[in-house]
Amino acid sequence: ITVTADPPSGPSVNDAATANFTANGGTPVPSPVTISTLVNQQPSDSAPGPTVSVGGTATISYIVTNNDGNLNYSNVVVTDDNETPTDPSDDFSPSLASGDVNFNGRLDVGEVWIYTQSISNVTTGQHTRGITVTANPPSGLGVQDNGTVNFVGG
Repeated sequence: ITVTADPPSGPSVNDAATANFTANGGTPVPSPVTISTLVNQQPSDSAPGPTVSVGGTATISYIVTNNDGNLNYSNVVVTDDNETPTDPSDDFSPSLASGDVNFNGRLDVGEVWIYTQSISNVTTGQHTRGITVTANPPSGLGVQDNGTVNFVGG
């Protein structure tokens, strides 16, 4: 959450914080918009993930699902940290390949959007990429889900 305020004089001020919500009993409330991944059509949410030939191509599918039974979401953004979680300068957003069946730019109830990115010349070893999806409901605070893409160059 980011708050920006304009004082009577001087520059604007802002502050940012992360809000985590829990249900009764301390159980985290899942995001109504979720992200999962495939690498070369194999599940890759958990390490080690599928094996990709060294020098080959890892085709990543980022699967974004609206699990909310009532709301449609706009401004859906998927971000991949490009295997550098502490360096946002090389983060990227993969391309939307399919899913917006009525072409309205909203992740409608029950829709599943698939974004893709190909990584060529895979190197040896474990590869883990942090991923995030954010989306905005018609009103109120936006939602976010985080995950990982995992594969092994071998």
